[in-house]
Amino acid sequence: MQDTKLYLLLQSFTPQEVQRFRVYLQSPFFNTDETIFKLFEAIRLFLHSRNNENPTAEIVWQKMEQKKKYNNLQFNKHCSYLYQYAADFISFYQLKNTTNLLPLQYLQVLNQRNLNDLFAFHATRFQPAIEQQKENWDNYFIENFWLQQHWHQHTEQLQSRKKQLNTADVLHKLDDFYLYEKLKYWSAANHYKKLFDQPVTILWEENVLAWLQQNQQQNVIEIYRQVLLMQVSNQAELFYKNLKTTLLQTKTKQNKTTQKEIYSFLIIYCIEKINKSETNFYKEIFILYKHAIKEQLLLHKKLMSPWDFKNIITVALQQKEINWAEKFIKSHIQFLPKEEKLNAYNYNLAKVFFIQTKYNESLKLLLQVAYTDLFYQLDVKVIQAKTLYELQAWETLDNLILSFKKLVMSKRKLSKHYQISYKKFLSYLQKLLHCQEKNEVQIILQQLSNDAEVPDKSWLMEKLEMKKAL
Repeated sequence: MQDTKLYLLLQSFTPQEVQRFRVYLQSPFFNTDETIFKLFEAIRLFLHSRNNENPTAEIVWQKMEQKKKYNNLQFNKHCSYLYQYAADFISFYQLKNTTNLLPLQYLQVLNQRNLNDLFAFHATRFQPAIEQQKENWDNYFIENFWLQQHWHQHTEQLQSRKKQLNTADVLHKLDDFYLYEKLKYWSAANHYKKLFDQPVTILWEENVLAWLQQNQQQNVIEIYRQVLLMQVSNQAELFYKNLKTTLLQTKTKQNKTTQKEIYSFLIIYCIEKINKSETNFYKEIFILYKHAIKEQLLLHKKLMSPWDFKNIITVALQQKEINWAEKFIKSHIQFLPKEEKLNAYNYNLAKVFFIQTKYNESLKLLLQVAYTDLFYQLDVKVIQAKTLYELQAWETLDNLILSFKKLVMSKRKLSKHYQISYKKFLSYLQKLLHCQEKNEVQIILQQLSNDAEVPDKSWLMEKLEMKKAL
C-alpha cells in the first residue's frame, strides 16, 4: 500500500496536519461516512512509524473492518474517497495558512451578492494584511491585483458618479504581477535554453527588452530586471556586480527565497564566464559559495543538492583550497539525501585525492561511484582519464578515450554545448598523448589558449607546458 497515491499523500502530512485532518473527517459538515474515518484511523497507525512499517491493503482492511472479509473493490473505492477528502483538506489548509486567497474569495462573494457595506468594511481592512506578507512576493502581486479588481467591480456596482473608478490602480497592479512573473520565467527560460537547447519564444522580446533597459523598477521586480539584463545586456557585468552587492550587503531586506534566486543566477553567470576561460570568476564563485553556505541558502528542508556539493568542491580545489575542500566534504556530507551520500562522498573525495597526487586511492573511489546521473558518469571519466595520464597507463587511457567518445556521442539528452565541450577535452587529450616535437606542442598550446569552454583546460595547459619543457 506504501506506493498508492493515498498513502504517499498522507505520509507527506506533518503530525500536526494529520491531527487536523482527523478533526476534519470527524466533522459532519465535511464527512458523514463513518467508514472513511475508520479507514483513515487504520492508516494513521502506520504514518510516521518509527519502525517504517509497510502496511498491506489486507492489514489496513483488517484494522478497519475486523469482522468482514477483505474486498478489494470496496477497499479501493474507500481509498479513492479518502484520497479526495485528503486532497481537499490539504489544499484548503495550504490556502488558509500561506495566502490571502480565502479572504479575497470572500470579497468576491460580497460583490456577487451586492453586499456593498460589508465589502467596504472588509476591503479597507484587507490591504494591511497583504502588506504584512509582503516578503512572499509570489502571492503579493497577484493578491494586490485581485484586491484592486474587486474594488473596481464594487465601485461599478454602486453606479455613482461621485465615486472615481480605480482603473489606473488595477492596471498598475496588473503590470506589477505581469512583470514579476514574466521576468522570472524569461530568466529561467534563457538558462534552460543554454543548458538543454530548449527553444523558447518570447512575445514582444525586442520591445520589452528596450523598455526594460530604460526603466528601473521597484522592489523584487528590479532584481529580476537586473537578472534578465545580466543574461542579455552588453552591460552584463555591471548588473552582475549590482546583484552581488544586493546579495552580500542587503540580505536583510530580501527574504530567503529571493536571496536563493539571486544567488542561483549569479552562480550561473560565473559558470558561463569560467566556461569562456575567464578564470578570475573562480574567485567570484567561491565567494558566492561561501556566502551561501554561511546563510544556509543551499539547504532545502535541511538537505543540500549533490550538484551544489560537487560544484563547491570543484571551485575550492581550483582555488587551491584543498584542506578546506576536504573538511567541507566531511562536515557537510550529512546534509545530502541519504541515497546520495555515498556517491557524493566517493566522487568528491576522489577529486581531492587526485589533487593530492594520491592517484591509486582516487581510482579506487571512482570505481565505487554509481552512475545515477549522466554528468556523474561523464565527470568520472574525465578524472579517470587525467589519473591514467598521471600514472602513465597509456594503453588503458587509449581504451578509455575510445569508450568516452562513444558515450558522448550516444547521449541524446546531452546538449550540443556539452557534447562539444567533452569532445574538445578528448581531442586535446589525444593531441597531448601523441605530440612529440616542441613546435607541435607550441601549436597545440596556442590553439588551446584561444579555445573556450574546454573542461579541465588548466590541467591540459599545464601538461602541455611540461611536455614543451622536456
